[in-house]
Amino acid sequence: MRYITKANLAEEPIHSVRLTNVAVRLMDTFQKALLTMKRLRGTGERRITIQHVNVTQGGARQ
Repeated sequence: MRYITKANLAEEPIHSVRLTNVAVRLMDTFQKALLTMKRLRGTGERRITIQHVNVTQGGARQ
């Protein structure tokens, strides 16, 4: 946001355009980083499998 403020205050148009481009690239990088973090944290479905094992006298499974 500082670069956008500086771009608005810049006297020369070329300097204003360059600062705006820098601001846009920084915002794009920030957004991509947030999306990558969200993907890496995993918002997918989690499954839990529960198995019951009954052991009878003598150690044999049923």
